[in-house]
Parts: sequence; structure tokens; C-alpha cells
Amino acid sequence: MADVSLSLRERTSVISGPLTTVTQNIASTLTQNGSDVVFIANKADAHQRVAQHLNDQREVNEKYGRCRAFEFNLDDPKVCKEAISKAAETFGCVDIYIDALGISTPAPFRNESSIEIFEELLQKQLKSSFHLSHAVINFLKTRKRGRIVYLITDECHSGFAMDSVHSLVRGGLSSFTRSFSKEIADLSCTVNTIATGLTEDYLLSHFTECKSIKEALEQMKKIDSSARLMNPENLANTILYLCSNLGSGISGETLRIKI
Repeated sequence: MADVSLSLRERTSVISGPLTTVTQNIASTLTQNGSDVVFIANKADAHQRVAQHLNDQREVNEKYGRCRAFEFNLDDPKVCKEAISKAAETFGCVDIYIDALGISTPAPFRNESSIEIFEELLQKQLKSSFHLSHAVINFLKTRKRGRIVYLITDECHSGFAMDSVHSLVRGGLSSFTRSFSKEIADLSCTVNTIATGLTEDYLLSHFTECKSIKEALEQMKKIDSSARLMNPENLANTILYLCSNLGSGISGETLRIKI
């Protein structure tokens, strides 16, 4: 039986960023606990297929939330505002914003193309986060129970030597979370960051020559014998807790989910 204290019924969650095993698990967990979910992304074909699957599940259990997916150019500040407005219009409100814009492709600082990589990541992984968060606040201030969660890659895990530029761009969200949480505390909104451990998507993007997750993990273990894959369900359940009434006392924190 579902824990009523974790219920997200009559709440709308917005998830921004590319479709990954992580974001799929988050959307599934949130809808199973009653939240309506809106995906927004630069390319949303895959998101729309997942949304349809989640809506099919709702046909079996009417207590599940609904899901939609929309394609927007999130590199454009004005479009970011439109995207959040569309999400609010779709289900009547926005209560939860989950920023999964981080793309864990290799981005070493010493690479000759690091300047170009930096400019691209700055736009897609930081500026877009700023503009989307700014748009979300206009809706959360009327709800008095808002939640914002940023997902970043844990710089402590073994593959991060290849991601210096990514760390520079995305890592600052931890500091931002601490100050931002205080700034909107009067709105009864919480802001937290989750640093994720090794994911399947991360491994495959770093070891492109590997044909399977198992093979990619073996390559990672040559770098660090203790490397382990993070269970995306553990991450999704942590987000569920933070977004529920039980998570109202946690704000300004960076939580690390490693397994």
C-alpha cells in the first residue's frame, strides 16, 4: 500500500533535460505517487513515447498521474518562460521543478576544443537552468509547497577526471542551492541538489566503443576497481521524498546518491 505521506496527488512536476534511464525512473515514480508530470526538452520524441507509456499505466490505475511531453528550444530565455507556462497550462499548476539538464559527456579541460565545449555547456546546462528556475518561481510563490531539485554529476566518482568543464559549469549549482533556498524560504519552497553516482547513460557516453553496460562498467573498473552503478530507483525515491510533505524540512542541501 502506498504511503499517504508520500502522495503527490494534485501536484504537477516539470522535468527538464534529455531522456535518460534516470529521468524515466523519476517520471515513473512521481506518476505512480499521483503527480502529473510534464517533460520539456530541446528534442522530445523519446519523451513523448515514455509519456504515452505512463498514460497507458494510468488506464490500469486511475490514481496514477498523467504525463505530457513538449519540445521547446530551452537555449532561448523567452522560450524557457513559455515552456513553464505551457506546463502550468497543461495541468493547472506547477509545484515541482526537477532540473536534469546535465549531460555527462566527456568534457576535459585540456582538450583543444574545451573553449567551444565550455560555451555550449554554459548555455545548455547553466543558463537554461537559470531561466527555467526564474520562470518556475513565479508559479511556486502562489503554491506555498514548491520544490526545486537540481541533478548534477558527483565529482567524487571515478570518471570525473574526464569532466572538468562539466564540473565548472554544473558544479556551481551546489553553492547556488544554499543561497537560493534562503532567498525563497518565505515562499515555503525548498531547493536541493542531488549529486548522482555512476549511471548507465554516463558510462555509455564515456566508453562509446563498448557495446553493453557490462562492458562499459568493466572499463570503468580498470580506472577504479570500486566503481559501482547507481540504482536509478534509489535516486527516484529520494526525489519523491524531497518533493513530498515529508521533505519540507530539507532545503539548501546537496545529497549524494552513489548506489
